[in-house]
Amino acid sequence: MKNWEIRSVLVPFDFSPPSKAALAAAKDAASRWDAQIELLHVRAFPAVYAGVTLATAAVAVPDAPAAAVLRRRLDEQAAGIKKLRLHVLEGDPQGLVARLGKDAAADLIVMGTHGYTGIEQMLMPSIVEAVVREARAPVLSVHAQTRGFQPKRILVPMNFSAHAGQALEKAVLLAREFEAELHLVHVLEPWSHPTVVGDALMRHLEETAGSIRGVRVSTQLASGFAVGGILEAAAAQRSDLIVLAGHSRRVGEEWMIGTTAERVLRHSPVPVLAVPSEVKLPKRPKGKAASGARGVVGLH
Repeated sequence: MKNWEIRSVLVPFDFSPPSKAALAAAKDAASRWDAQIELLHVRAFPAVYAGVTLATAAVAVPDAPAAAVLRRRLDEQAAGIKKLRLHVLEGDPQGLVARLGKDAAADLIVMGTHGYTGIEQMLMPSIVEAVVREARAPVLSVHAQTRGFQPKRILVPMNFSAHAGQALEKAVLLAREFEAELHLVHVLEPWSHPTVVGDALMRHLEETAGSIRGVRVSTQLASGFAVGGILEAAAAQRSDLIVLAGHSRRVGEEWMIGTTAERVLRHSPVPVLAVPSEVKLPKRPKGKAASGARGVVGLH
């Protein structure tokens, strides 16, 4: 199993309570791995506020009195961070942050989520979900009530795909780093044969757990539908982190493996780490900025 070296943590920040919680979690992660935090603030163009759809193009905020005030506010929020770079852009926040999440050379992306559901989700689509679809790095989403990042009980949904296996690898590394417990759960959905399939899956879960060294692991075969089963297991285990596969990449295309990851992100009351599949992707030409961005200003 490869080590997960976290050297750079990208944190989109908008001064909201969820983004402040994300920054606190990023501070914990950066402190643990002596990583650098890339703090990103995107100011929306006036047209974005008016509801006009824009391309993901962005411009660097000019050096002006307003920018100086913004720098001071960001500096205040980032107090105590040893390794820090501040970036301020102006453009379409959702499209731009998703694109930067895809192009940035970050090892971890930490974002705050408002947890909108139902009609709110339709009117205010989640930037976190957009980033999860695009990102090359694992994306940790947290709510406003999250206090830092010190996981002790980690839930890992297992469907025995290669993508779930990659998420499990990250979960094991986190469990070793934080001396946390792992709980592996497979949700046996209604159309599965409860005895034949269930017995085989339970044996597979136990074999998987037995192959993990240096971590306390428990297993569970739950019944129901995927998202509800995952969230019920997390509540029953008092999990403080869910680690699951976010998406898969194939040559020439990107696709979500169903909508389970998105719905768990939407409804989970605890932080969720969405792990993308690990495949080689084309390298960007040297010197090329993040897609759609004409410049990034390092303010510190």
